[in-house]
Amino acid sequence: MLALAAVCIGVSCNKSSDSSSDEESGNWIKRSSFGGAQRTEAASFVIGDTAYVGTGYDGENRLKDFWLYNADGNTWQQRAVFRGTARNSAVGFSANGKGYIATGYDGVNKLKDVWRYDPSSNSWDQMNDFAGSARYDAAAFSIADKGYITTGYADLETGGSGNVKDCWQYNPGSDSWTEKNNFGGDKRNSAVVFVYQDKAYLCTGTASSTLNDFYAYDPSTDTWTEKRKIANISDESYDDDYSDIIRSNAVAFTLGDYAYISTGTNGSNTTKTWRYHFADDTWSRKTPFEGSSRGGAVAFVVKNRAFVTMGSSGSSYFDDIWEFNPDQTQNDDDN
Repeated sequence: MLALAAVCIGVSCNKSSDSSSDEESGNWIKRSSFGGAQRTEAASFVIGDTAYVGTGYDGENRLKDFWLYNADGNTWQQRAVFRGTARNSAVGFSANGKGYIATGYDGVNKLKDVWRYDPSSNSWDQMNDFAGSARYDAAAFSIADKGYITTGYADLETGGSGNVKDCWQYNPGSDSWTEKNNFGGDKRNSAVVFVYQDKAYLCTGTASSTLNDFYAYDPSTDTWTEKRKIANISDESYDDDYSDIIRSNAVAFTLGDYAYISTGTNGSNTTKTWRYHFADDTWSRKTPFEGSSRGGAVAFVVKNRAFVTMGSSGSSYFDDIWEFNPDQTQNDDDN
């Protein structure tokens, strides 16, 4: 377990005086809207300098269209239609120059099929099924040309459905899955995961309530290490507002030496945006997301630029896309 002493290097410990200025640190810039229909709980992956987004739910139908986003040109281009069952709440990851979509929900069934996208031929191929139980709202990431899927709401071996925390590694060379050590925290669905220096960091999500535990995974040793809980548990002021970070169905991404969490739901949708400091395992506020509050959005980073798009709030579904620049001051004129 980690010591709970405050570590405030580079982070203000006086929120009463600094929270206002912190929330003007970072600028959200509205970009060209998504090329397809408005939707929530789509899946995405990045290959090279190109982001790919597709599937999802538009309030009536589950979708199969797929699109690429060119950040330099701020343009969308439709690609080959996803060949699997239309779905939402799937996961996407990239490995060895290909993109993968797996798991999800088709409106009746939890899914475990896996599909590979080849950008050079603009085509989809079905791969071996995910070796874990069928599920949706899982978390996925890739490290060193291996894919990983963990957590989610799944079919249980004992019957029925429930949250899980098993972790599986995908080897694209052999099209095979290997079970790894279980996620170190509580079972959950709708968590976020981000990657830094060949380690994955998983937090947030929900079981019977939203969760505040936080773990890092090192695939080289197959170990999960607990980080400081996302809660007000110290005698210092730096974590007084950490409850604002807790949520489900949010987005997360890594830029440089920091990670960011934004959007999502905790009782109601939130726009609160927080930055994670890898160096000292602390969080600080950033400018809130400037689009409508939402859950079920997707985020991706291309050319060291971060984007958040789609999602839903009640019966409203979105197709807007926003770029986040953490080093700029908030500016309403670029919305």
